Amino acid sequence: MELHELWKQLECADLSVPLSEDFPVTWPTLPPFRKHIVNWFKDFVIPSGQRFRSQGFYYAQSLQMDEHTGTHVDFPLHVLPF
Repeated sequence: MELHELWKQLECADLSVPLSEDFPVTWPTLPPFRKHIVNWFKDFVIPSGQRFRSQGFYYAQSLQMDEHTGTHVDFPLHVLPF
């Protein structure tokens, strides 16, 4: 069977989970998940009093996480012999 024919028979299941900074990491030496606001729609002040100036009318955030944060699917070559 051709590979492209095999792909047509596969089903995909979404195993995503919501991520938060309270999400536990899988190994003690891995960095925790972190989320930082890069830009907000307008100027804003965080509870500590630090003021952020908007760079435009859009929302953006920066995400820092280990590749094993949450759920993931390994590519078949990761588990199948060559």
